[in-house]
Amino acid sequence: MLATMSFKAMVLIAVLAAGSLASADELTPLQLAMPDAPIVMGINFDRIRVAYAGSRYRELLTPEYQAQYDQRLKAAKDILGYDLSQLHELVISVRPGPGSTSAQGVAILRAPFDPDHLPAMLSLLPTQKSSFEGVPLLLTKADKGAPLAIAFPGRTMVLFGDPVSVRAAISRWKSGSASHSPLLAKAEEMNRTTHVWCLARDLQSVMPHDAAGAKGADAMQAALQSVEQITVAMTLAPGFQASVDLLTHSAKDAAGLQGAASIGMALAMSQPAPQKTKDLLKGIAITSQDRTVRVSLTISEEKVIEALKEQMKQAVPAGVVVPKDSSDTQVLVLPSPR
Repeated sequence: MLATMSFKAMVLIAVLAAGSLASADELTPLQLAMPDAPIVMGINFDRIRVAYAGSRYRELLTPEYQAQYDQRLKAAKDILGYDLSQLHELVISVRPGPGSTSAQGVAILRAPFDPDHLPAMLSLLPTQKSSFEGVPLLLTKADKGAPLAIAFPGRTMVLFGDPVSVRAAISRWKSGSASHSPLLAKAEEMNRTTHVWCLARDLQSVMPHDAAGAKGADAMQAALQSVEQITVAMTLAPGFQASVDLLTHSAKDAAGLQGAASIGMALAMSQPAPQKTKDLLKGIAITSQDRTVRVSLTISEEKVIEALKEQMKQAVPAGVVVPKDSSDTQVLVLPSPR
């Protein structure tokens, strides 16, 4: 009887151990982000692809433009040594310091990577190979400033950042301990519903105080002193939607900030610009509710298609790889974004 109970206990321990290892491999980029970072941002490439596939934008891809797109994608793959279509998700968390060189942060990219066969964009970096808690780790040999750390937890993620932050993310991954904070909880929701997003809080604590501001920066800094948190969200298809929410200290601060934003928008619209651009910017709305000021822009799928057709008429030739000089060095030439 005792032997049977001991055997069951061993099986239970093995199952629990296997479960903890599985949870480590299943941690998402947001769960590996810095838990106390005041700035978190991300791009969900998978959601963008799904939205694009369900939109009418593909109707614009004639065989000629599809061939040009495929050519640019292949050229980028040849130069970078990596297929950009394999990117799934990117999350960046940053903890700025009082100076411009004391920031800490880690970028977590969810995509297939083989640490034994690095793409050209990484293999050319002067790095020192090591490991931390069994995870392959590269440290760049920087002449000035802190080195960059690059780590490969498993084969579905890569971490970039300062060594301290990257090692902390590795420890979270190894232990299966997900990061938690109210800011990350909101970021998780935004990552499920938008394509590109950014959250920033405690702005006064992260703004550098020792840097000389540009002309007009004092007014901007004064306006931001009333802001506790900034939320940026963008959905790229179908149609384009973008919003910036500014959470202020009080409803009075929100009303003042809304007035300043409205004046700034009116001044911007009075500047010389193509009429079609101004027509698109007419979709900008500035509203306030309680302590929150929202600046939003919505462009319908039909308007985006019209703009894309106009851009296609003015586009430069498709990106090609051309010799840079008499050596074997090559450069990728891409159309300028409009």
